[in-house]
Amino acid sequence: MSSVTCEIKEEIAVVTMNNPPVNQFSQNLIDDLIATFEKLHTERLKVVVLTGTGPSFQAGVDISMLADVKTKQDGIEFCYLCQKITNLVADTPCPVIAMINGVALGGGTELIAACDIRVASNTATFGLPEVGWGVYPGAGGTKRVPALIGPGKAKLMMFSGKTLSAQEALEIGLVDEVVSPEELFESTMKLAGMIAKRSPAAVRGVKKAIDDGLHQTFEEALKVERDGLADLVLVGDLLEGAAAFAEKRKPVYEVK
Repeated sequence: MSSVTCEIKEEIAVVTMNNPPVNQFSQNLIDDLIATFEKLHTERLKVVVLTGTGPSFQAGVDISMLADVKTKQDGIEFCYLCQKITNLVADTPCPVIAMINGVALGGGTELIAACDIRVASNTATFGLPEVGWGVYPGAGGTKRVPALIGPGKAKLMMFSGKTLSAQEALEIGLVDEVVSPEELFESTMKLAGMIAKRSPAAVRGVKKAIDDGLHQTFEEALKVERDGLADLVLVGDLLEGAAAFAEKRKPVYEVK
């Protein structure tokens, strides 16, 4: 039985991790997440929502898995596997929204950092406690978390293993919105629906421009903007948007 379910409706996919009791990364969950996101990369989608079941979004790696990491090569291969998951999430062509229903510790916090937008329940908690177990965030967390909250706050989280409340995570920019548990699904899906109404090509272009721009010079980033906007003419979304504005109607877009 798969530890990940994926439901697609109106070009919005909802991916749910289900590995009770706290959705820790087991080998099965790792394999299922990789397979799910590899398939989503080939789908015609406007938004992906990632969440977990029960009281946890995702509570990191099952520490018992580390018992098999006995050599440097073992460590490299294990780290590569963890990075493969977050890279697949981050590289999903359309936006990925983390719908954080509960605990997001270790790999869970790294996973939300790989998403584009993070909506959390006010009961959610966050932390990067890996150093207490003789390891450290190795699923892209040392790159993505500082990009969200700054190096000082990222080091504070990683050095201390401190757990943050949802409100604390909001204040430092680790999450983008906090709502009650009762509002979480509706609020997240409303946001997904708003994004889905926009030009899919333009939204994907914005995602690429922002993500690529983080690693480029200013001039290189401006070139990505120019090329991306010009591509919107080729796919037709810019022309459709302009025509709809002139004709005082809502534009009609398709995922291309």
